[in-house]
Amino acid sequence: MEQSVIDVRLRQHVMEELAEDPQLASANIRVEASSGRVVLTGSVTSDSQRRVAERDAWWVDMVQAVENRLVVGLGTERPRQA
Repeated sequence: MEQSVIDVRLRQHVMEELAEDPQLASANIRVEASSGRVVLTGSVTSDSQRRVAERDAWWVDMVQAVENRLVVGLGTERPRQA
């Protein structure tokens, strides 16, 4: 199913909002958007980053719902032990 121009723009705006937040490491976050509904998937390093990502998504105009499927810790880099 092809995304509408509005969905593509919404996804782009949410991704930009996440990338611009200095409190958030957004490299492992994926965004889907459809009819005002945003789904966040991927991983973050902490519960606080999970909450920040959701807050940032809500900050974008035209977002009507946010489904936060972010997982804490999986797929994130961990410091190596010597």
